[in-house]
Amino acid sequence: MNIKSLKQSNKGFTLVEICVVMVIFSILASITTMSLISWQEYSTYTEQEEKASLVYMAARNKIAQLKSNNALEGLEGWGDKCNGNNKLEGITYTNSYITYPSGLSPQTTYYTYCTADDYEKYLDNTLNDPIKKLLFDLTVDYVYDKNMLKANISIEYSADGTIHAVYYSDRTKINYASSGLEEYNLSASSNRTSDKLYENIIGAYLSQ
Repeated sequence: MNIKSLKQSNKGFTLVEICVVMVIFSILASITTMSLISWQEYSTYTEQEEKASLVYMAARNKIAQLKSNNALEGLEGWGDKCNGNNKLEGITYTNSYITYPSGLSPQTTYYTYCTADDYEKYLDNTLNDPIKKLLFDLTVDYVYDKNMLKANISIEYSADGTIHAVYYSDRTKINYASSGLEEYNLSASSNRTSDKLYENIIGAYLSQ
């Protein structure tokens, strides 16, 4: 091979070739980034669901303990003790195998909920809301990681001690009011779909 042929064989990439390669790398990088973000969102959501199930088990165990001691009705804020302020309207649970006490029906459902900063107030005895205090009374004894209670949590139950649902999120505030731009309103059935909960990173555990 002569010198002229060698020089011709050492030609570099053209500008067009470099641009094509850069476009391909950009596309691959975008796909990888989107996949990582989707995976992170899914991982965070499944963590919320797992914690919702742990809160459910804690509350159910506490209620079983209170029932065995005939102390369930003595809980502050339990049932309709707060002038009906924690009665859930518009959402029904129909568990036909449950025997409801006199005057109650499957449509009589209550809720207790808290926000992320309420647990510290509970520990300091400065949490004056009996509805929120009830949530910690139901869970604190049976949750091994107490830091898990520093979150936005909701428990929905019937006065006979049946836990119907738990909603959990350490990202999104939960409430049952129609107002509040920074809070997610659980009082609407349309906000309880799996897509909506996933979008707002709220894990749910429903009683089977």
